[in-house]
Amino acid sequence: TVTYPDKSTDTLAPDQVIVDKDGSGGSTIADEIDLIDPAVKVPVKDVNNLTPDEKDQVADEVVKANPGKGITKDNVSVGDDGTVTVTYPDKSTDTLFSDQVIVKQNHSKKSIFESSKVQAAGIGSNNELPETGEQSSAIMTAALMSLALGSILILAISRKK
Repeated sequence: TVTYPDKSTDTLAPDQVIVDKDGSGGSTIADEIDLIDPAVKVPVKDVNNLTPDEKDQVADEVVKANPGKGITKDNVSVGDDGTVTVTYPDKSTDTLFSDQVIVKQNHSKKSIFESSKVQAAGIGSNNELPETGEQSSAIMTAALMSLALGSILILAISRKK
């Protein structure tokens, strides 16, 4: 409670007057930073045991996704399972879980390339192209055959005359 010279008073809540000795008021860098998931998930062979190269790629993507936040590869650690921990100078931490940063690589690079070509071409799981005009081709073939038969009949009739 604060008493003024005119005898009026105000009461302040504890959080208005008590501050941590570092002056932060209890908030940490992790509380202030909004850590963003990488736009690109790193494809990995084994989601439970990342290679050093895969961990390095994950750290690169986390740093790239969070520019201007003081996040560098030096304060990003990637666990064997892909879990990312960012440690700030005040020792507070932020975490990104593996499903936010990695994806299981299902195929060799050649297979991924081929499957992306297949997806771009619109080939479905039954290996048929959608909207290929297959039905139109059958109708067109029938029409051409009818035209050919009609032409033969007209020729045959005109020869008889």
